Amino acid sequence: GIDWEKLAEDSYAAFKIDRTQSAVMSGGAFMPFQQLVGFMGFTNALCALYEEPEEVKAMLEYMSDFYMPIINNTLDYFKPDLFYMLDDTASKYNPFFSHEMYLDIFKPIYAKMARPAVERGIPVGFHNCGRCEDILEDMMDFGVRFWDPCQTSNDLKGIQKEYGRDLVLCGCFEVDMIPNWPDVTEEEFRQIVRDTIDTFAPAGGFCPFGMILGSAGDERARRFEEILQDEAISYGRNYYEKH
Repeated sequence: GIDWEKLAEDSYAAFKIDRTQSAVMSGGAFMPFQQLVGFMGFTNALCALYEEPEEVKAMLEYMSDFYMPIINNTLDYFKPDLFYMLDDTASKYNPFFSHEMYLDIFKPIYAKMARPAVERGIPVGFHNCGRCEDILEDMMDFGVRFWDPCQTSNDLKGIQKEYGRDLVLCGCFEVDMIPNWPDVTEEEFRQIVRDTIDTFAPAGGFCPFGMILGSAGDERARRFEEILQDEAISYGRNYYEKH
């Protein structure tokens, strides 16, 4: 009963999106691993993956079937420039489960949800936190061309060297890389942002991105978040014209 054509028209009008000036990104249904954790809690979810993998696969297949018409209609009526998926499957240092389990349980579901975009020639973006470099090639297999947040626990220079412009790195910046945080000055911080851009931008396939996460009421974190965004835009937007 959804009028998809009207929904798309109303949405573009409400947000005053000018397609000649702005790219449009469409969200990608659900997050299989995080949804499993949401249902059962983290420990029980990991136990279920090991003890009842066939039941987990059946549940994820059922859920993805529900979302496929939504994905197809969103792509057909909103006509986005990028299809965006996300699922955090790794900690800062390691994935939460084996590569074999990823291939058996999760990769088929991701590939299923990405397929409509790939068939329409729409690039796929994927958000995956943590050290997930072990699965980058698998992600690219099902159409991923844009990965964020590219946290620094991954071998980012090695990844860029291996995949070049076939995989856009969006991120490559964290507070953890600043040895004197939280005592860093504004100018020191701006220089670190510029240094990050200088490190990754020359090879292409890079988009500066980062966040300063702080507790509620942490004005310093909020201020440096603003500085990060300002420097990324002011220094990065016309980078290739200046170099």
